[in-house]
Amino acid sequence: MSGAELQIITDSTADLPKELKDRPDVSVIPAIVTFGDTSFLDGVNLETPQFVQLLKTSNDFPTTAAPGTQPFMNPLAGEGNRICIHVGSKFSRFIESATLAAKDLDPEGGRISLVDSGTTSAALGFLVAEALKMKNEGKPIFDILKRLEQMKKMVSVVVAVKDLDFPYRGGRISHLWARVGGVLKSKPILEICENKIQVVETPRTWSRAIERMLELIKERMPLEKLAVIYCEAEDEANTFADRVSNFYKSTISLIQTGPALGAQGSPGLIAFAGLSAES
Repeated sequence: MSGAELQIITDSTADLPKELKDRPDVSVIPAIVTFGDTSFLDGVNLETPQFVQLLKTSNDFPTTAAPGTQPFMNPLAGEGNRICIHVGSKFSRFIESATLAAKDLDPEGGRISLVDSGTTSAALGFLVAEALKMKNEGKPIFDILKRLEQMKKMVSVVVAVKDLDFPYRGGRISHLWARVGGVLKSKPILEICENKIQVVETPRTWSRAIERMLELIKERMPLEKLAVIYCEAEDEANTFADRVSNFYKSTISLIQTGPALGAQGSPGLIAFAGLSAES
């Protein structure tokens, strides 16, 4: 199968740059973000600056959810081929909704392909960008899917969290761990990789967490791609990226995350997404 008429479907947790979101061959399905009794569509009637402002001012903790099948129907309909690349299935039901829609629209299979990325934010964006690059090169869909399966094992997101209450209330860490971490006032570093979230380390101070994040990037080199991700803390993210540029000489993307990480991390978080270089 040729990728010439291929359309890519992803979701708003990918934190895609505008130039990719605006492409006619890309469809971005918005996540549902809820503060109290008010729900928004991420990237439709809730942009990242507004989300960050609500994080700071709302008394309600935000929740995120995948939509049902309806938003997938138009992007998946038609005669052309589709690849759906979504946030990890352990973190959201996007891939589940896409699967159900695909069964209705492609009952015999073969036209719609589904990729459970196992990740989120810029790491998910790396997979989307690669699929588009290979499409532009005229690569067959089989080769694109094979490459995406390889990349799933090569990408990770590492997050330094300022406030333990957010990952606890978001269900990402246990009550006991949150209590212990709160007593110790630690600033945990979490890694998202292959549909798992693991605690990497528990620095006692934010400054130590940032230093350790720099060390973790060095330990993961060589990297084919690297993005620095932040929620609210733009100045600190720029400083962090400047420090990274002292030893990482390729392009560093700077991305303000929305609900993808912001609702599960905390305001002020600093993170990085890396794609390991092939040996």
